[in-house]
Amino acid sequence: MVLTTVLGLFAAIASVQLVRSYAERRELEHEVGRLRRALAEAERQAMTDGLTGVHNRRVLEDQLERAIRRAERTGGPFTVLMIDVDGLKRVNDRTGHASGDDVLRGVARVASEVIRGYDLVARVGGDEFVVLLHDAGPDQARATAERIRARAESAFEASGISRGTTVSIGSASWAAGRAAATLLAEADASMYAAKRARRQETVRV
Repeated sequence: MVLTTVLGLFAAIASVQLVRSYAERRELEHEVGRLRRALAEAERQAMTDGLTGVHNRRVLEDQLERAIRRAERTGGPFTVLMIDVDGLKRVNDRTGHASGDDVLRGVARVASEVIRGYDLVARVGGDEFVVLLHDAGPDQARATAERIRARAESAFEASGISRGTTVSIGSASWAAGRAAATLLAEADASMYAAKRARRQETVRV
């Protein structure tokens, strides 16, 4: 899709230089503009999760590598959060997949509202999101994670349809020598530990 659009754009630009009549030139310039807009949209779609509108795994992986190179150069911290929706299957089974999709869009929206403009939210799986927090150590990351959790669960409660749905969030902060895959694995393990702790707390209650 992107390659076809690029080739079409180059061909149209080249053609503009060959035509002499004003009408032909205007028509080709219009086509060049259309193809440029189509290319921009194709590039946007290639970087975006279609359901939630946040970034996709491809963008996350690229930005994680950039963050690691920057951290290795400057020594500055960064942290990743792994967010998982608890019981999404229950929502899908009880009220339908459209409601489950609303839950996912809600998590994406809340996370995007909580983070700073230069941080990043990406959907990396069916019900999992990763947040990349630049210039953030463990304490700041925990505070951000708690804001996301509280606001998401408050929104679920207010909706009525997804009432009782919760999210579990884990984190991992960069240290020298840690690769992107290691950070994500540590954040994932931390998230599952949070999920287990919540289940145990529910059982005790």
